[in-house]
Amino acid sequence: MVEAICAYAMIDKPNGFLKIALEALSDLLGSIRSMSLLSNSSVHPGVTQLLRCICRNINNWKFEENNKPDMVSIKE
Repeated sequence: MVEAICAYAMIDKPNGFLKIALEALSDLLGSIRSMSLLSNSSVHPGVTQLLRCICRNINNWKFEENNKPDMVSIKE
């Protein structure tokens, strides 16, 4: 499931899904105390690919004063 979410987030289909996926994955990973979830073979590839996609495109993003990404402007 996480791999599919990451795949749709990378192509932002439906439009705006990247923002939703990033927020959901952030909440999910932040709420789990054990990092063993990230080593799971159904989670790790998708999250890794999504992070690579973010790294390639982060120079085009705008940031708020608190250094958090301006999620509204990410896909403008």
